[in-house]
Amino acid sequence: MTSRVCRFRSRCSRRTYLVARRNVTETGNYDLFQRNLSLTAQEAAYELEYKGKPKRCSLWRFVRGEDRIAFVLDLPSKGDTCFPGVIAGQSSNEFVVYNYTSDPNGADFSWGLGQGSPTMIYRHVLRFTTR
Repeated sequence: MTSRVCRFRSRCSRRTYLVARRNVTETGNYDLFQRNLSLTAQEAAYELEYKGKPKRCSLWRFVRGEDRIAFVLDLPSKGDTCFPGVIAGQSSNEFVVYNYTSDPNGADFSWGLGQGSPTMIYRHVLRFTTR
């Protein structure tokens, strides 16, 4: 399982954000807690399960005081997705995310199926405001 996580800090909201792949399942967990299996069997089972589920490229934020990462939103993405690059935008409250993904339109499909289909690079401008 490989994914790229990009971390950046919004100057206007003073929050730390991440762009990373989301496993679209009931829990989102990679670890299936199958402790009755050997480590090698766990890895094989987890990889097979992970590859067979849909994915998204998502925006997350670090929640101070709770030491956790919270889901914010999904960028338009599906299938084989989420090796993002993040750069500063034209204003201090903007970040530009470049990400490759399978076609985000139409029916959903697994990450594994997406790896065999065409991908394109998309540009997303994220604007942050104070609350």
